[in-house]
Amino acid sequence: HNPMATKAISRFIRLHQHMIDAVLITGDLAATGSKHDLNVAFNYLFSAGEVASSSRDGTLGIDGSRIHLLPGNHDRYDRLLR
Repeated sequence: HNPMATKAISRFIRLHQHMIDAVLITGDLAATGSKHDLNVAFNYLFSAGEVASSSRDGTLGIDGSRIHLLPGNHDRYDRLLR
């Protein structure tokens, strides 16, 4: 992933959240199917989403009900990768 692009998109969504009905995010959200990678992706998307005024880099800052996920093949939990 490109961290600069991710931060730019996150900032755009935070600044224009009043005009956004939904955000569709397609996979891969994680690099592997490990529990750690999937938790990092989940926290990135939803932890700060509950606080609409969040200015923290790397968070969308919108209500999680407006975030829709289409997982990729790396987003399948594989307990062998613990």
